[in-house]
Amino acid sequence: MRPCLSFLILVSSPFCTVCINFSEYATNESHGVHGHPALSLWNIPCTNIRSGQYQSHSVDLAAAVSAKKFDKVPVSMPRKYPNIILTGTPGVGKTTTAQQLVELTKSAKSQSIVEIPLWHLSINKVAKEQNFYDSYDAELETNVVDEDKLLDHVEELISDGEGEGGCVVDWHVCDIFPERWFDLVVVLRCEDTQVFYERLTSDKKAETGETRGYEGKKLQENIDAEIFGVIADEAKEAWPNEGQVVELQSVQAEQIEENAERIWAWCQQWVKDHADQANDG
Repeated sequence: MRPCLSFLILVSSPFCTVCINFSEYATNESHGVHGHPALSLWNIPCTNIRSGQYQSHSVDLAAAVSAKKFDKVPVSMPRKYPNIILTGTPGVGKTTTAQQLVELTKSAKSQSIVEIPLWHLSINKVAKEQNFYDSYDAELETNVVDEDKLLDHVEELISDGEGEGGCVVDWHVCDIFPERWFDLVVVLRCEDTQVFYERLTSDKKAETGETRGYEGKKLQENIDAEIFGVIADEAKEAWPNEGQVVELQSVQAEQIEENAERIWAWCQQWVKDHADQANDG
């Protein structure tokens, strides 16, 4: 059973495990499936894209990966832009991060950066608008999603992963989606127990402005889920290839902004790598 947000789905990832070291360059020689950048890209110091410093960041990215060619993209993966899923327990900043990430696509136009038309797909919003609810759990005060109906709808929206791409999915569950749909899975974390508690009990949702107001069993199960790392384990099991799942701390507002910028830099590198592979092929 997965209790979370407005749905009966329990998700999380370990409180104290952070697989990303932001302070120094890495030399990880392994690369994820479909030739996307490896974990080494997540170790690069982040510059502020919004302040117009992206070009220096781009040089750092190029320097970090220039010594290694990525594997060619399989013919079965024709999308032009990467699909990404942002996941984690309620309150870790999924929606806010997704919104900031999409905003960076607008900044790219004014800064002459390679344009990537990312678009945000909130699964919470889809389920609510399409009424993809199977039942209601009174004890946890949450709706139970009809996953079959939801998946059929999302499959159509993203052309079963074979469309142009650029989709940023935001949900507290990731392992129900086919692996082929996504190139990157980001598990957002909030290791500060007090901050996480306040987000679940009193903070407003980024999408609706409503206060979560979690209490009782619903509150405890979500806190436990974050501590015991349910979603990180599920993500790594569903996407077992190294480099395809990353965990990012999302405690302070500055970290949320930085995470969006790092993912955006990853997207830039993904597009560059795939363009190079197409030319080599």
